Amino acid sequence: MRRALAHPAATWSAARTASPVKGSVVVKQIDLARIPFEYVGLTRPVTTGVIDASGTLTGTLAAPALKVRLQAKGVSREAVVDQVELSLALELLDRELQLTAGVELRGQRLVSAVGRSTIDVPRLVAGQWREAPVTLDVTVPGYDLARLRGMQPQLDALAGKLDAALRVTGSYRRPSAHATGAIKDLQLAAARFHHVSLKGDLEGTHVTAQIDAAQTTGGTLRADGTMPLDRAAPWRMALSATRLDLGFLAGALRDLRSVKGALDARVAIAGSRAAPTLEAHVQVRDGAFQLRIDPHPYDRIQLDASVHAGVLSLTTLKVASGKGTLSAKGQAQLRGLLPVQGDFNAETHHFALVLGSLAAWLDSDLRVRVTGTPRSSARGSTSRRGWCSCPRWPRRARSTRSAVPCTSSSWTSRRAARPARARRRRAARPGAWACTCISRGPSTCAARRRTPSSRGASS
Repeated sequence: MRRALAHPAATWSAARTASPVKGSVVVKQIDLARIPFEYVGLTRPVTTGVIDASGTLTGTLAAPALKVRLQAKGVSREAVVDQVELSLALELLDRELQLTAGVELRGQRLVSAVGRSTIDVPRLVAGQWREAPVTLDVTVPGYDLARLRGMQPQLDALAGKLDAALRVTGSYRRPSAHATGAIKDLQLAAARFHHVSLKGDLEGTHVTAQIDAAQTTGGTLRADGTMPLDRAAPWRMALSATRLDLGFLAGALRDLRSVKGALDARVAIAGSRAAPTLEAHVQVRDGAFQLRIDPHPYDRIQLDASVHAGVLSLTTLKVASGKGTLSAKGQAQLRGLLPVQGDFNAETHHFALVLGSLAAWLDSDLRVRVTGTPRSSARGSTSRRGWCSCPRWPRRARSTRSAVPCTSSSWTSRRAARPARARRRRAARPGAWACTCISRGPSTCAARRRTPSSRGASS
């Protein structure tokens, strides 16, 4: 005993190495529909499904042996996905971790995955697991996309064959990944593609991706880019589309019944994620669309817009509805990818707005003015007015001698941080002191006494 107390680290190491562990657990026929996710504040992820699982643990604390099996059948979520079968096997033996998983969707294997890694339990407990090697292979072996018809309304005409592969190597701290994918004879709504291909790589601190698509009507789409994991590092993204039939959007977006039109576009994004720059030219000819909730058509759509040197120019926008038309044009100054200042003019002549049995006709001249700064770069130059919490206000202060800086960003954060209970308590006391941002430009907070008549007008 004295020797053990004199050398506790060595004693614990010997006990950990020699101490056996043993345990098991079995779960059968767990109905996911009866699990009360809502009672613990979670959104129900699935509607139906049954889970069977088992696990055994043997060996010692330093070198455990673990076996886990899990099967899920009949998993579905209403109007999203159905008939999902999941199988998973996890085994840890002699510090080697092996993973085998598979997913079937509507009676055909969708995904197969095999993974290996080295798990040293003492290093894992010490938080040094990130340097462990890892290998993962995921494949999609020729899935028939026509099986997804009827799962969602926009997938009623879906067809094509999907093949994909993903390989991950390296370590948990510095993984490398390579992904490829291809869809042959893809059909989305009224649009058909000869092929759609995807390539992606993760090497070091950069992610690269490339997409190529060719339609049977001659339209093409190509996109590629390089994105660093560091927000301040330079990135590059480019997209080009030539006579691209927009009919595929009705097969990708739930709210659209049908879409028509030809897209020609050139888009280039440079700079960094923290400070991006954009150059673009987009044209849409002979466009039309219908919403799924109403068959009323909006057609004869023409669009011509460009971005150059930080200026967004809307040269042409025309939309016809019934016997009426809508036309718009204008310019806006961009900061990054967001507009900060600009003017747009729109004219409507007997333009029909239809929703079910409700219909309205619009005749107007509209002018939209954009002012302000993006939220991510807001400073005191933005004018805002409202209540905010200023600390340590004197009860009888009648001047602004104790005013504190109150920029738009600090006003927003302070007001959001104030507890709701405190807001209600202050509202119940007309004589309480508060602070309001009242000046334009670099604003300051001035004290004034709220009264029942002024409180409603100021808030």
